[in-house]
Amino acid sequence: MLVQDRLEEMVLDERDLPGVSVNTIGAGTDGVGDGVVRPVLDRAARPSACGPVNSALAGSSRFTPVASVMRMAQSKGRLATFYLVSYQQADAVRVVDELRAALRTCTAFTSSTSSAGYEKVSPTGDPAAGDEAVSFRLTELFNTPGGDDAIPIPKSVVVIRSGSTIAVFNAVDTLPEPGHYPKVSTDIVTAQVNVLDAGAHATR
Repeated sequence: MLVQDRLEEMVLDERDLPGVSVNTIGAGTDGVGDGVVRPVLDRAARPSACGPVNSALAGSSRFTPVASVMRMAQSKGRLATFYLVSYQQADAVRVVDELRAALRTCTAFTSSTSSAGYEKVSPTGDPAAGDEAVSFRLTELFNTPGGDDAIPIPKSVVVIRSGSTIAVFNAVDTLPEPGHYPKVSTDIVTAQVNVLDAGAHATR
């Protein structure tokens, strides 16, 4: 179980992936993105069976984290938002178990934590990374003020458990095309999970 300062040390950098750029959230806001994840209860989603999918979009779960970080990473033109969330060991295992179970039945939902709706929820396999992993994709229906039709925004999500830490990676196209789902950068995922698995950064 990683406490806050130790978890912040586990964020990947150029020692782990040459050329990667990793930033906190918001220009000129040093440190914003640390300790930002809060529990999201299943009942925030309608139907509640989609709760674990809904919370995963925010790097969260129904369990209270010990520590968390949120970052944006760019490598070789690929951009990803990712969360590292430290839990009690048993809770970390439950996060992945409950998400995997939810993806067996959840296909669409709305959420009290978002003005958007979500459809076309679909599991996309269990990546071979960390201790266990699950991935999925969905389409967010973004409602514009005064707009008649919601804008479909395809998203892809990869969730990986390394020990008691959950890493959540989100990919969104800045110019979305209906039916085309962005890919989470394999380079970024691999480099970050390697740091977590090793418990330290690679040497230069």
